[in-house]
This record gives sequence, structure tokens and C-alpha cells, in this order.
Amino acid sequence: MSNKPLAWAKTLAAYAVLALLMRFLSFFPSVINHDESTYILIADAIREGKIYLIDVIDTKPVGIFLLFGIFQTLFGKSIVVIRILTTLWIALTALGLHKVQEQLGGRGHAPFATGVMYIVMTSVYTHYGISPNTELFFNLFTIIALWLLLLPPKIHHFLLAGLCLGAGFIIKYVVLFDAIAFAVFFLWKAIKEKWIISKIVIFCIACVIGFAIPFTSVYAFYYSQHYAQQFLFYTFEVSGNYFIDQHWTKFAEFILQAFARFFFITFFFFYSLFGRSFYLNGFKFLIITWSLAVLYIIILPGKLFDHYFIQFMLPFALMAGSFFDERRQWDSWLKKIFTPRIGYPILIILMIANTLFYKKDYLDKPDYATQMAEYLDNKIQPKDKIYTGNYHQIIYHLLNKESLTHYIHRSLIWDQENANALEINQTKELFKILQQKPRFIIYQGKFLNSAFAAYVKKNYRPLKRFPEEIKIYERLSKK
Repeated sequence: MSNKPLAWAKTLAAYAVLALLMRFLSFFPSVINHDESTYILIADAIREGKIYLIDVIDTKPVGIFLLFGIFQTLFGKSIVVIRILTTLWIALTALGLHKVQEQLGGRGHAPFATGVMYIVMTSVYTHYGISPNTELFFNLFTIIALWLLLLPPKIHHFLLAGLCLGAGFIIKYVVLFDAIAFAVFFLWKAIKEKWIISKIVIFCIACVIGFAIPFTSVYAFYYSQHYAQQFLFYTFEVSGNYFIDQHWTKFAEFILQAFARFFFITFFFFYSLFGRSFYLNGFKFLIITWSLAVLYIIILPGKLFDHYFIQFMLPFALMAGSFFDERRQWDSWLKKIFTPRIGYPILIILMIANTLFYKKDYLDKPDYATQMAEYLDNKIQPKDKIYTGNYHQIIYHLLNKESLTHYIHRSLIWDQENANALEINQTKELFKILQQKPRFIIYQGKFLNSAFAAYVKKNYRPLKRFPEEIKIYERLSKK
């Protein structure tokens, strides 16, 4: 395909339409997962002048919150708009994969198939990409960096590639392992092509400088505000507290389950990996090195959240997409299956099935968070405070209210493992919240903290019950 801007625009438009069609029904619930809600609330706070890690706290680097803050500033605070922007971001990442596949030597349908597979993978399962997660956002910076590194070697290409990887790094530090894989590949390539040492050194320095700029800028800000110690604590100590030992079988089960969910793409990946390659010399070396590096950091923390697998979807899609290169000679049984007469009906059936699952998961389920926000909106006064307890913190955003605690994600307080990692005294933090005398408290299920339970039972009355053991409590009036 031509590199002209019009051709790029047409390809991007095709990816955007596909992504919008696949993800449309997921735009409307108030909550898909709590991470997205946290990004939105902390972005709200940053836009109001609060400092991340000081006034509002989470365990992730600042990049994702700055990005959401930019989205809100430019396009408004609507949750639907955020999800549309995320969808377009995914389409841009698919375009990046498309261009990288072309640079690596892909022909025929391979580049377009690569982008389509990435969109499909991130748009089918809730915990593998439907909810906006950090992986969806840093993947764009990662693939742009690889695109730049595959261009004719020039200092500014390496500087910009490092800058992109650095931007991804301050969204989530795991991008370091993408950077390591790229470094190994290009050092191997430079040695094989007999680059002179000075050329290798200059390009490496340019890339490292670019990579360091975002993180150094963030650190410089905290240092200038006299919060360097807090920044270093959350960056290094807290991150180190999150590693969990797991038996190797848990890691194997996690990876195999992910491969099984994307069975067809997994087949394309391994068929291409073990088949003949027509691509740039070292293509398989790049994919293998990159895949191993990413899979290692996915399983290293031991938490094994499904959305971690999104980081692997870049090399996964690139290798799987090469299955559709026009030079590949398929086995006879594959030729019978992958024909338009069979392929298009299967694709249509899968799209219809996906839409029905979306309707079941996102439209048919009651949106209790929105219902509660609407209920409280009719009762709450401008000066009234609320605490969403162990329930959805997005209610603060829906009611335009501030969180009563620095720890925005509910699990940081209510999950003892998280509280320990952040060195939070749960009871002490809960009573800091209660001392602010919120008029309304929301809680789901049985109270997990006895001191908190005793205080609420003494000073609050159940006001409204919702399904799934959700209750709104109202503070008793004091004469």
C-alpha cells in the first residue's frame, strides 16, 4: 500500500469503523472496571490542580492520568466520549501495526489482517481490552517506536523512538521490557550488518536520551515541589511490594487460557512462527525476543490479571498477520477453509455473536451505579459529602463530588494486600474519612472492618437498598 497520507487515512478510517462497530454497545455502562473509573477521577483531580501521589493516590505511573486529563480538557468529561477516544486510540495502534508489518516486508493481506486481529483481540473480552486499561494506551507508543526504529537509521529516528518508549514507560513501567527486546534486536541487527561501533553508540545514546526525558521530567516536577521522597516511594517501594509468588502451573494456566481464548489467532501465530518467513531478515528473531520479554514481565508480578496480556498482542498480531502474506503457500486443507465463500460467513456470524454478547453484558445488566447517582442527585445538597465505601468510585464523577480519601481506587483501602503494599492503616484511614462526616455512605455486602461497622451502625441509618447487597446509608441528624 502507498505511504501517501490519503492511503493512511483510508486505512485508519477502515480500522476506526471496525473498532467502533465492535465496541459500540460497551460505551454506555457507567462502569466496566474500576481502573477506568480511577483514571477518570484522578484526571478530574489533576485538572483541578491536585498533585498525583500527594493529593490523589494510585499505584500506577502518572502518564495514564495525564492522558485522561488531556482527553477531558479537549473533549469533556463524558464517560462515553472517553470510550470513543479509546476506540480511536486502538484503531491508531492497529494502523501502527499495519505500517510495521509493511516495513518488515509483509505483502498482500498481511498488513491489514494484522491490524484487524489487534482490534478483534482487544474488542471481544471484557478483561482483555474492552475496558480502557493502561496496556491499550502504551501499546500505541510502543508500536510507533518500533516503526521509527525500522525506518532508515538516523539519529532523530532513534531519539523519537526512545521518546515514545519513554512516554509509554510513564504510563506503565512494564514498557521497559518492550524497550529491552527492541535493543536486543537492533544490536543483533547492527552486528550482523557490521555497523561501525561509533554509529551503534551514537544511536544508542540518542535512544536512551529520548527514553529518559519523560521520566526525568516527572521526577524533576516532584523534586521541585519537594515531593521527591513520596515519588520514589510509590515508584519503587510500592511496586516492589506487589510481587506474589505463584506455582509455575498458575503461570502456564494463565498463558494457555489466553492463547485458547484467541484460538484462531493463536493458530495463525504458531503456523507462521514455525513456517517459512518471507520477511525482513531477523523478523522471527524480533518476534521471539519481544514475545519472551513481554510474557516474562506479564507473569513476573504474579498477579496474572487478564488485561496484562494486551501488551503481548503487538508481537502476537504481527506474527499471526504474516499468515496472510500473499507468498505463503497454504496446505490444501487450509485453502479449503480460508476462502471468501467460507471465511466471510464465519466472520459475519462471529460479529453477530459478539454483538449479542455485548448486549447481554453491557445493555441488559442493570447499571446500579448510575441508578444510585440519580437517586442521590435528588437528595444531595451542594455542601453534602458522600463516601462510596467499597462500591464504585465512579459515583463521585457522576455527582461531581470529591473523594474523601486520597486513595481513589476502592481496593487500596479495602483489599488488605493493597493496604499492606501502600503501608495504609485501614482503620485509621477509614476514620479520617468518617471524621469528615459524609452525609451518605454506600457499601456493598457485609462490613469488613469492625470499627467502621460499629461507627456506621451508631451514626447512620439504612436509606435505600439495591440488589446485590448494596445499601445507601444516611447520617443521623444530631440535635
